[in-house]
Order: sequence, then C-alpha cells, then structure tokens
Amino acid sequence: MRMPHTNVSTAQLSRTVVYLLARLMRNRATRGLAPFVQPALEQLEAAAARTEEAERALVMARANLEGADDELDENVRQVDGRLLVHVGKNRKSDLYRKIFPQGLVAVTGARIEDEVRAVKVLEEAIARELAGVDFAVELGPKLRAAREEVEVQLPPYQAALDALAAAWAAELAARHGMRRQYRVVHAELVKLFPDNLRKVNSFFRDVGARRTAPGPDAGEGGTGSEPA
Repeated sequence: MRMPHTNVSTAQLSRTVVYLLARLMRNRATRGLAPFVQPALEQLEAAAARTEEAERALVMARANLEGADDELDENVRQVDGRLLVHVGKNRKSDLYRKIFPQGLVAVTGARIEDEVRAVKVLEEAIARELAGVDFAVELGPKLRAAREEVEVQLPPYQAALDALAAAWAAELAARHGMRRQYRVVHAELVKLFPDNLRKVNSFFRDVGARRTAPGPDAGEGGTGSEPA
C-alpha cells in the first residue's frame, strides 16, 4: 500500500479516500470495511470546510483593516501636506519636527499597531502645537476618526487569525485520523485477501491532483487538460 504523502492537500486526500470507499462498496466481501473510513472522511471534509470558511473570514477582516489603514495613511499625509505649507515647506523647521519628529514615513510606514500608537502621539502634538490653526481644527477630528476606525478593525482581524489557526489545527488532526483509518483498512484487506496483495493494493490508488478544465482555446482535438 502506498500512503498518500503527508504534504498532499486535504482535497487530494479526500479524493483518494473517496476512491477507496467506492472500491470497498463494490465488493460484498469488503463493504463491511466502509465504516472504518466513512466517519473519518466526513470529519476531514467538515474540518476542511471550516478552514475554508475561516480563510474567507480572514480575507474579509484583512481587507477591512487594510482599507481602514489606507484611509488613516491618507489623513496623516493630508496633515503633513497642510503642515508643510504652514511652515513654508521646511521639513527642518522646529514646528514641523515637533509634529513629525521622525518624519512622515515613520508614521505611515509603521506596522498597523505601531502606526495607531504613533497617530495618537501625532494627535496630541497637533492639539498642543497647532491649537486654533484652521487646518488643524479641520483635519484633527478626521485624523482621530480614521485612527479609531483602525482600532475598531484590529480585534476582528486578530480574532479571524486565531480562528483560522484553530480551524487549521483541527483539520490537521482530522488528516492524521484519516491516515490512521487508511492503515486500518489496509490491514483488514490483507486479512481478507492474504494471498492476493496485488488485489489489496488495487484499492489504494493515488488519484493525483485535480485537473483543470480545457481553456477557451482548446477546441476539438485540442490539448487542454481533462476536466476533474
């Protein structure tokens, strides 16, 4: 028996076990072995579905967070631009250095969590150094709102990361369980057909990776791959 490689995808492992189940069910002598793998296959497929759902949730959470971060960057850049005009486009001026002591990129180029902290410091500097200045009065609330929106999106993103890690751990456990049952069925088949290992091994076929459908340019007699 050739075990599916540990690096194969869950989808490929599932297809391989589906093949085994179908072969078991075609033979009266082996139908009783199906319960050894059917529950494990169902658990594996359910775990894989939960992982896929968690992956989609993470993609959405990441999109929301990065979208909010882009909006925050835009607000920081607006403050920088208006401040530069205010100080005569002199980044070395004392006032500019009080607002952006390490420059614009130190804020917009930071990790999201670090950027949130940097923007809080920026807000305090604006309130302290630019009190009553028109552009600061206009942009300060927008900057604060953008920063708060990033803070709103951070916990769902972290929760989605944690959920995906848990789902993937469960899927790995289900994969190990499936492989154990795969071995059990092989041992039972050897008991049923002790003198015909070729027949035993015929139940265990690596069905390979899923093939793609023919491309739009593959007409009659084309060389496109066969559909799955």
